Amino acid sequence: MTLLLDSLLTEVAGLPEGSCSCTTCMPLARRLSPDGLLAEIPGLPRFHLYDHTVDALLNDGDETLDYYIDKSFGWDYLENADGWIDTAIHSVGHSTTDIAFIEYVFNRLDPLIDLDFRRRYTNYGTEIDFYSVDYVSAWGDQPMVGQAIPRGGRLAGGGGAWWDVLWRDTDGLLSLNDLDGNTIVHEIGHALGLSHPNNDPFNGNWNTDDTVMSYNISPDGWDYWFSDADIAALQAIWGVENDALV
Repeated sequence: MTLLLDSLLTEVAGLPEGSCSCTTCMPLARRLSPDGLLAEIPGLPRFHLYDHTVDALLNDGDETLDYYIDKSFGWDYLENADGWIDTAIHSVGHSTTDIAFIEYVFNRLDPLIDLDFRRRYTNYGTEIDFYSVDYVSAWGDQPMVGQAIPRGGRLAGGGGAWWDVLWRDTDGLLSLNDLDGNTIVHEIGHALGLSHPNNDPFNGNWNTDDTVMSYNISPDGWDYWFSDADIAALQAIWGVENDALV
């Protein structure tokens, strides 16, 4: 089985106040609290993944998160906010199906949380940039299928903040298999502020039925949408949508 090793950060304890979701109580309850998906970043007290997304939104001062879907094929080099190149990738582009799925995820999220989402066709000033890849220099020989990389902001060198989201096309087909769909949603979850469940993605008490942030496949396969706990955690971060529907 290919491991959902996105290698974003080694997330450790430090949950926000709320119902008890420590690694002792939660397995006994065999349920997952939304608090269990909101971990602090190690070494940065009171700083969470979603704080980086807040920094990104402050680039233009609104609640609209702009995203870019790369369609290029070939070698590319990703750089930090200071212009230093740190990652070589080989892009395989996004198929029509891949693009439609990413758009579907954001369109379905839009009425559930108080963020708006807009696709852009260049990566200038966007908050999340998607790259479909078959090679990433930093991954080496590890069986990784995805990574959400924070750029700029308080977390990664200052300046404008954004996320690079990399996902491996595991079968090379124009269609999108369940594992790849799961990887995309998992990395979007990180970019919107979700951690692994209680910082323990392999914990056998949970699988992707409980949270898309788990590395454990559910009995019915890889889930490729957010669970109720995931949505509750996202609403705890961003609020429930309050814009007028038109």
